[in-house]
Amino acid sequence: MVGAQSVADLTTLLKKTRGHVPPALVGCSVTVLHDKVFVFGGRLPSTKQMTNHLYIMDLHSLEWQRHIGSPDSDRPPSPRYFHSATAYRHYIVYFGGMTTEHTSFRSNNSHISDGDTLTLNDVYLFDTIEHTWIKPRIPRSLFTPKPRYAHIALISTTEKDKLVIMGGQDANNEYVNEFNVLDLISFEWLLGSTLDRPCGIYRTVPFEQPIEERRYQYLDHHQSKHHPLPSLNTHSNNLFFYANYNFTANTMTRELFSFDPTRPISQGNGILDHSQLVQTDTKKIFPPGLRFPHGEVIGQHLIVAGTHLGIHSRSYQVWALHLGTFTWSRIDTGSRLVVGSWNRGMHYNNQWILFGNRQRDIFTDYKQRQINFDHMAIIQLEAFGIYTTPLPTCNQLGRELGLTMLNEPNMADVYILTNDHQVIPANSSILSLRWPYAAKLFRGRQRHERGIGKTLLFSETYSVTLSFLQYIYTDHLMTVQQYQPSVLARLLILADIYQMSRLKELTTHALHQILTISTASLIYESTTLTNQLGLQIRALRVMLNAKKQLEKQQQQILSVPSSAPPSTPPPPTPTSPDQRSLTSQTFLYDHHHDYFFSGSPVSPTSPQQPLLYLAAHPTMNSSGSTMHLARKKSSPRSFSSGSSSISSHDDPHAPSPYNHPPSTIINNQPASTYSNSKDGSTGKFNWRKIQQSTIALAKPRPLRVDASHLQPFYDL
Repeated sequence: MVGAQSVADLTTLLKKTRGHVPPALVGCSVTVLHDKVFVFGGRLPSTKQMTNHLYIMDLHSLEWQRHIGSPDSDRPPSPRYFHSATAYRHYIVYFGGMTTEHTSFRSNNSHISDGDTLTLNDVYLFDTIEHTWIKPRIPRSLFTPKPRYAHIALISTTEKDKLVIMGGQDANNEYVNEFNVLDLISFEWLLGSTLDRPCGIYRTVPFEQPIEERRYQYLDHHQSKHHPLPSLNTHSNNLFFYANYNFTANTMTRELFSFDPTRPISQGNGILDHSQLVQTDTKKIFPPGLRFPHGEVIGQHLIVAGTHLGIHSRSYQVWALHLGTFTWSRIDTGSRLVVGSWNRGMHYNNQWILFGNRQRDIFTDYKQRQINFDHMAIIQLEAFGIYTTPLPTCNQLGRELGLTMLNEPNMADVYILTNDHQVIPANSSILSLRWPYAAKLFRGRQRHERGIGKTLLFSETYSVTLSFLQYIYTDHLMTVQQYQPSVLARLLILADIYQMSRLKELTTHALHQILTISTASLIYESTTLTNQLGLQIRALRVMLNAKKQLEKQQQQILSVPSSAPPSTPPPPTPTSPDQRSLTSQTFLYDHHHDYFFSGSPVSPTSPQQPLLYLAAHPTMNSSGSTMHLARKKSSPRSFSSGSSSISSHDDPHAPSPYNHPPSTIINNQPASTYSNSKDGSTGKFNWRKIQQSTIALAKPRPLRVDASHLQPFYDL
């Protein structure tokens, strides 16, 4: 993050790839599957030569390798470009494209020719585990698709194991207005019909409704009335398409339509037009014309990205369409992508990664349809409140049963002792199922020290320990106590220490929901210690926006004549959240509480002292100095001893989430009784001091079972 001059610059990180980097290619396919990127085919822009090389990059090391097929593998596909590549289980399904191969290399039914130009309709699979090619035998039928290139291909999640091929162009560059469905189990073309409009990669982005809205319809408890596509729910169509074209016209055309590919259009299914939801409105913002658009549904948002070639600007832009309100938002990447040629992006782990070259010109590469792989940009979508929401693993009845088991002392065989001397009975078998550290601990005790370990010390308060056990018993965050900001911050720390990915996803999602001015500093510190960069940047943005608003209010107060003394508005009073709404809102849909998306904030139920609180307020130094985000891990105990405390009691800029000023608990006393200066007065906020104190926090030591060490969990 060196050189970042704004918060927007912090959201984008540029890295250089290494290894056997693919050359610049035209019309190649780029696919992400698990932690790998697969680049296949394409044409060399300098020699116009087609290629069938396959390059694989590891997203952790950013190292490219060229794949060399094994002798027992089928023959790889012929050289081609503008084909489709679709991820399916641990395979990548390749279909069609254009090539200049001779007829003798192809089968008689796999292509048509126009001089030396051939369009294809063959199917290949690449096994990403065995790294072998598979050429399935598909019999010809009435629904065999026409050869084509630049088409749309996707695999529907509602109709499993079905590959849908749509649109594209033939060898004469005429649009192929038809769709076909391939069964990936029997490898038979099952269905085919005509389309009433052109469809292809030049203009169209396919997507489906958010998966959590379809897979968990059996969760009938507290069903949300805020559906992702409210005007479309009455129809059975499950595939949707966003298209933009007529870039040179005065009014660009935007379309949104849907249809069900599993039934012929002749049966009354038809294509439903929803373009009125994305038409230009003077009261709303809309994306410009994006060439070669590509995107994906992430949470409740459709991400659409592409190349924008305007009169005054040429850039790669990323936009987000909220599927509940149908409002657009621009993903501000700062100044990172202003220079260079960036061409192809995709979703990976709540990030938008795209390839390009920092030294090339985007307009020059677009004219040749060239994609570069020398550099990779990583955009933190979570910093804008866009992320994959965790899915429920059981219905409401199962969660209530888990809480009942926790409250039943007759089922307990161990006792958890908190650091405030309260005891919670628990069952060791249930703890071992969802807590890997407990499973290892109990396994060792039963093997070597039988009869020892009936009482266990957990170095957290009673409220945090109970919330932690409630998660273990239910696999969810569902109680009001679990949604206290201080408790959520501690749960995030515990999830990071014990490497509990499910708990980290749930707590991060909950912290996104409660992010407000009053909780921003608490969330910022906890995410800094757990390397949650996206939420950390989002909390920092809220703090900076609060600072700007407070400065604006101060200027308005100073502009009032002295005869009329200004009146200071009272601090916001917390309101108690509704337990029913918290339970239902956790997984069914997402609320975003910042200046990009609307929603009602969730406030704590009682004015408790937060266990974790960043000793600062958003009165940051705005001298334009370089910003850095410090990310270090720490044990839970370092919160009260590792960072300096600065009280905001005397500072009118400090946002107070409760009826009294926020403080940090140090040695069981409020931080307002401490000072960071020699004369005992409380100091002003200093970004460098906060950065240094955050870096100074110690890393967690390895957890040990030995009771002689004061570890977070050991026997008495």
